[in-house]
Amino acid sequence: MTVRAVPKPGVKQQATRFAKRRDAQYAAWIRTQPCLLAGRSYVLAGAGEFRHICWNRVEACHVKSRGAGGDDRGNLYPGCRAAHDSQHMRGIGPFEQRWGVNLKAEAARLYRA
Repeated sequence: MTVRAVPKPGVKQQATRFAKRRDAQYAAWIRTQPCLLAGRSYVLAGAGEFRHICWNRVEACHVKSRGAGGDDRGNLYPGCRAAHDSQHMRGIGPFEQRWGVNLKAEAARLYRA
């Protein structure tokens, strides 16, 4: 009896599914930038000030997902794993409000740089 590894659904497709929206060179450059939240803090009423603590390396984070039609160019911002996780857990609007950032504007600014 031969045992074969079962590939994860969609893994092979994912690499080519959004090929036209990917820009590996631009995404690599984004990863060389500092985390967008580095040095930022927010105040929570009654609890005090909370500073962002970066952890892990910087990732190229999408403002608009590829599945929703977002390209890499002009749609990426640099965020550490903590920032990226926070964006996904809270959603774009609450994340921007908490940290006082405009992700679309930051992504556009970096693309023009």
